[in-house]
Amino acid sequence: MESVPDYTLTIPDTPPSDNKFSGPRGRFAKSDAVEGFGWEIWGAMNDVDCPCDIASRRKVRVQITFPKPARRDQANFCKVLQDAMKFARLIVDDSPKWLDFELPTLRYVRGVRETKIEVWEVGDDKGLGI
Repeated sequence: MESVPDYTLTIPDTPPSDNKFSGPRGRFAKSDAVEGFGWEIWGAMNDVDCPCDIASRRKVRVQITFPKPARRDQANFCKVLQDAMKFARLIVDDSPKWLDFELPTLRYVRGVRETKIEVWEVGDDKGLGI
């Protein structure tokens, strides 16, 4: 049986796909998009009193809901999500030392666009028995 997350963050938007940032100016556009989505994560953290700048390992599971069905690749959202979580100081770093991250779950609900981030405090003493 899986444990209940320590924090559940709900963002009323979806992260941009990494594919959106190809081309010569893609690096700059990605930086802006990461910062924008990072601020949304930071706001959601404040809504549920989720502390930032915690120097411990966290397990994160993400569910992204799109308003229309379409073919999407889960992996294309990972780097933008991880960079935005780091920007918001939800995680220290996206390396395995600090983050246990699963591929996001993608689902489709007509007219709904949101990202749900579940966070577990893992730390050194808790292990990963989640």
